[in-house]
Amino acid sequence: MQRGTATLAAERWAGEGPPVVLLHSCVTDRRGWYAVAEALQPHRSVVAYDMRGYGDTSGVTYGFSHLDDLKGVLD
Repeated sequence: MQRGTATLAAERWAGEGPPVVLLHSCVTDRRGWYAVAEALQPHRSVVAYDMRGYGDTSGVTYGFSHLDDLKGVLD
């Protein structure tokens, strides 16, 4: 997903109800949530993405808003 100067790597697991967003710590990336997402997936929609500077996300890591990136992923 393109967001300004970044390409955000994200994954979705389909399920019922509003999505649960899984945010990784600053020493890992979205892959750390795979087991949790799969356990939640039958009951909830799940979204996980790599924040800037982590995993498969590329782009500038300054002058941006994590909240704006999250909104972009959810749109």
